[in-house]
Amino acid sequence: SLPDGAVDLVYSVHCLEQLPYHADACLAAMARVCTGPLVLVEPVFEHANTAQRLYAILGDQLRTLLPAIRAAGLVIRDSRKAGVLANPLNCTGIVVATRRPH
Repeated sequence: SLPDGAVDLVYSVHCLEQLPYHADACLAAMARVCTGPLVLVEPVFEHANTAQRLYAILGDQLRTLLPAIRAAGLVIRDSRKAGVLANPLNCTGIVVATRRPH
């Protein structure tokens, strides 16, 4: 396990979507070890249209990324839909989050 504040940046690409029941723990660990931003390229349910939301629900993929980020004590600095989607049914977003200032 990495010590607290061991890294300057955490970058995730389509990883958390595969761990819908462990995202909270993963984000808490990311927040613990990172002193800088977390850049998450993951599906964002809130940015999805109806077909994309159904795809996430039926595929049992992560649908709570933004609330899980907040629950980890992080502040969402930017959250937007990616301009290019490898799978049009998977609503990839780019989220930048940081630790709360002390």
